[in-house]
Amino acid sequence: MLDLAVLAGLALFATWTAAYLLALAGAIPSAWAFWGWVALGPVVVIAVRRSLAPTVAALPVAGPWVPLAVSAVLAGLAAVIVRFDLDDASYVVRSTWIAAHGDVRVGDVIFSGGRWPGLPAQTPYLPSIEALLGWVSRVTGLSVGDVAYVLLPPLATAGAVWALWMLLRAWRVRRPAVGLLLAALFLVLGGATHASWGNLHLARMWQGKVLFLAIVVPLLYAACAWLWAAGAGRERRAAMAVVGLASVAAVGLTPAAVFVVPGVVLAGSVPGALRRQWADVGRLLAIGAGPALAAGAVMLVAGGTGQGGFVPGAAGEDAWEKVLGTGLPAVVALAAAVVLIAGCLLPEHWAACDPEARWTALAAVAAGLLIAVPALYALAGSVMGTDAIAWRLTWIVPVPALVALLGGVPGRVKGGVVAVGAAAALLVGGLPLWSPLNGATVAAPGTWELPAGPLAAARWAAAEASGERVLAPVDVVAALGVVQPDARPVSSRGEYLEVYADRPGARVATRLLLQRLVEGGTDPADLARAPEALTTLDVGVVCHRTGLVELATVLEEQGMEVGYTGTDDLVCRVPSA
Repeated sequence: MLDLAVLAGLALFATWTAAYLLALAGAIPSAWAFWGWVALGPVVVIAVRRSLAPTVAALPVAGPWVPLAVSAVLAGLAAVIVRFDLDDASYVVRSTWIAAHGDVRVGDVIFSGGRWPGLPAQTPYLPSIEALLGWVSRVTGLSVGDVAYVLLPPLATAGAVWALWMLLRAWRVRRPAVGLLLAALFLVLGGATHASWGNLHLARMWQGKVLFLAIVVPLLYAACAWLWAAGAGRERRAAMAVVGLASVAAVGLTPAAVFVVPGVVLAGSVPGALRRQWADVGRLLAIGAGPALAAGAVMLVAGGTGQGGFVPGAAGEDAWEKVLGTGLPAVVALAAAVVLIAGCLLPEHWAACDPEARWTALAAVAAGLLIAVPALYALAGSVMGTDAIAWRLTWIVPVPALVALLGGVPGRVKGGVVAVGAAAALLVGGLPLWSPLNGATVAAPGTWELPAGPLAAARWAAAEASGERVLAPVDVVAALGVVQPDARPVSSRGEYLEVYADRPGARVATRLLLQRLVEGGTDPADLARAPEALTTLDVGVVCHRTGLVELATVLEEQGMEVGYTGTDDLVCRVPSA
């Protein structure tokens, strides 16, 4: 039943993505897209039940209690771990604007209220997840913060655990419950690395790219396994349908789908290639990679992907160190790859899953090794048009599933030693996601994924500003965009604003000058120009940290007095009455 529920969720989101893209292209109004999707929902669920039930029934039977318990525990953690991410200054802000206005065709929602075009790398805005969250908020009356930060993370985390469970069963992993427990430890203790699979799982399960990595990638690999295990034509068509749905859903979650999905499908096609089932391989590649590659073509032809996408030093970074770190969890992941290779060479002694799964996983590991070659990694960044996110090519490798293989090594003694050793290494060398060292805190369920101090300051500033611009540190600006759809911040993250440098009337240099000061800058030239900049940009509210004495002096001289004093050393000022 839960297998079908996860697949129904995938199908529903893929259907929403198709409706969203029609609205984005101007073929139908945004409201038609949402309500048409709502009307089609029951039809989609019934179709999934009727067409995919035989495929699900063919999965190996395993006791549900361990995955249910793991799903509940991780969902509970997702509800209480607060780990702010500055990407929300772009993503959740978009949901807030759509909740208020409804139009999914909007461009920039950070600075201009939709009057400017969107960021070049996000135009056209193909991901549909932010629009869906916005429309759910619009229809239900719930705030976007409640929808994105409170309701979605535990629900999606439970779905992600179950998707991984489906993959382990599709791969016919020995002792899948033990494997799932190891994978869960790997995720929960991944706090030492910002871009770890754990931080890109329950710790940030409201973002599209995280939903993609945690849910869609495992389901893609599972569907490929179903295809090669299927006997009847109906079962093969059902598996192909899941692959297609996953690819469409991936486009609706993140631009990273453009280069990750083809890699996953290519790895998943290896068992068919070894059998010389070329027709099925061709169909799998077309259905699986087609939507993602089509999205890439649209972004390349109609968008601005690649403009400003190169970050100094990014091409020289080690992608695997970025996602795994250098501690014991990385050693465990490496050991999983070694066990996989040993299972391919000596299956009777080391194989933890069936042959098709071994070759698929080995192909994924081979792709990961290619990513580790600096010259190839730099080339990939050039082909993608950006090196800022080239490290996401590592997502082709289903690392949590590989770690789970350590729980399925043959032999009671040998398998037990490997599993216990992996668990011990994770417990000793891992860092819990909720650790302050991971930039996280534990809060009561219902708490938004934003720092309490900046959120409170943003709410005060939103209530005080009546059309004037708000100058504040970027963490306050990110929260401001979540609570107020029509906020007018002076700036945000620098890379968001700098792309509008040539736009008439944008006054980017003036905005950046003020943002430097509110972020702690003390350049005398900037301080001298600040009064004129405040007037030019019509700044009506300024929030800053209390330690910025020079800026406070300038603001007091301009007649701006403290109207709010909060936590996190934040004060907000408005013109004196």
